[in-house]
Amino acid sequence: MSDKMRNIRAMLDKIVEDQTKFRFLTLPTPTSQDSKKKWRETFIGDRDEIEVIGREREKKDILTKVLQKNGEKESFIIPVVGLGGMGKTTLAKAVYTDKETNMFDVKAWVHVSMDFQLNKIVSAIISQVEGSTPANDVDLQYLKSQLDRILHGKIYLIVLDDLWEEERSKLEDLMNMLQSGMKDC
Repeated sequence: MSDKMRNIRAMLDKIVEDQTKFRFLTLPTPTSQDSKKKWRETFIGDRDEIEVIGREREKKDILTKVLQKNGEKESFIIPVVGLGGMGKTTLAKAVYTDKETNMFDVKAWVHVSMDFQLNKIVSAIISQVEGSTPANDVDLQYLKSQLDRILHGKIYLIVLDDLWEEERSKLEDLMNMLQSGMKDC
């Protein structure tokens, strides 16, 4: 048994030595739900195109649907559903960052999670498009007028990431607010 322990200790010493030798960085991993949420919220969509391995067909299918609907006067939703860890967010990011979506006048990526608050979602859209965040104490009617001004007559793509809302009326309220433009997703 002591030989086995010595071998394990020697392997661990080698790992520590290699870590120093190759200058590996130890990064903190999110442990709480709040820190995981913050990590997910940091995605900013104006990045290089994201490559997805093994999901090319799904990406192409979603892109085709998004681009086919271009120019229609009605908002629509393309749901990407599945179990946690299946790559839904990565797939949506791959579509969002694809060069073909650069034809949209406005693009926004909003992390929603379980806390579906219409004013926060609309504020996040405005913040991404305008570059400034509306004050927290503004009412929903003001936010709606700002959203109307920003989206009116434009073609836009809006991704709602990690949406859990099952109450159809709340989602319909958001869809109604987005009708000013010609497209959202």
